[in-house]
Amino acid sequence: RQIHGNGQLIATENERLAEGLTIAWDKFMVFTFSSSDAESSGLELARFVGDVQITDPRFQLNADRLDAIFEATADKQQQIKQIISDGQTVVRTKDSVLRAESMTIHTRVDENNQPEASQVVAEGRVDFQNKEQRIRCGSLTADLMSRKEYAALKGETEGEASEDQFDAKALKNVIAKDRVVLNLENGAEVKAEYLTADNIKGQAVLTGKPVVYQDAESFYSVPELEITDNGQRVVGIGAGEMRFKQLLVDAEGKQRHLTANWQDKMSFDNQANEIKLFGKAVTKTFDKPEELHRLDGEEINIELTRVDEAGQDNEGDKAEFLHGQRTLKQLFPKKDVAMIA
Repeated sequence: RQIHGNGQLIATENERLAEGLTIAWDKFMVFTFSSSDAESSGLELARFVGDVQITDPRFQLNADRLDAIFEATADKQQQIKQIISDGQTVVRTKDSVLRAESMTIHTRVDENNQPEASQVVAEGRVDFQNKEQRIRCGSLTADLMSRKEYAALKGETEGEASEDQFDAKALKNVIAKDRVVLNLENGAEVKAEYLTADNIKGQAVLTGKPVVYQDAESFYSVPELEITDNGQRVVGIGAGEMRFKQLLVDAEGKQRHLTANWQDKMSFDNQANEIKLFGKAVTKTFDKPEELHRLDGEEINIELTRVDEAGQDNEGDKAEFLHGQRTLKQLFPKKDVAMIA
């Protein structure tokens, strides 16, 4: 069956669609049933074509074409199994936006026999953004908590949390592939080939050849990078290199550059102002290229100090020109130590 021209479908509380959901289209709509007798057979497919818009209390979806695939439930009712979009697709929630060239939303049935989204798969020029991060990639898969799981997380009843299932915090995990670019709230940008993020643990793991992390102060290049607390702690796995761009050392404004490399692992704790290098670590500091200081050790701890807005560093020394930047405080090498100045 086909309906020509524009139209709108509105879900009511008696239907197996989320109450309050509407679907609008501009060109035509097609129904496909499991047999030629539409009265006695189940609906298998509803296709909407032309500037399709889904409006739901929790989200809004826009696409060029959209397929709703149905399946029979245990009580012989029809339930949406998948929503598949084609063409430029945009999904907006109250705190995030997801864009892609195509998208598949998988659903499940909750304990009250109501449909809820379980997984979103986006393909082609994917761009996901919320207030904490932005992910751009070729392919992205996001698993969503159930209403019940999200209610338990928030300490509320299922009904109180049901409208917030599409919140950013309701994401269980995210997998991104193909030229991944991650932008964090602290201004850092990370480039990789593969990303897995566990939203419950607050951890993202990126791999690549190599993974490159860059912010206003620093640059890291490693095979694998773990990020927690929205960039407050960074751990690099495997041999890598690091550069600090701005390390100012005195009231005359002299700049000190710091570079480092290691063979096993590195960690950076933004709150503690501490960098740790493991495995044949080497640091090089210089105010001028001809004034190079090299320090080798099996392990090297690098302590930094940040200057506050009053123009004093953590030791109370005046340094008004710094205005919140970090300075190199101390280097602690361990095992097989060598120094060249």
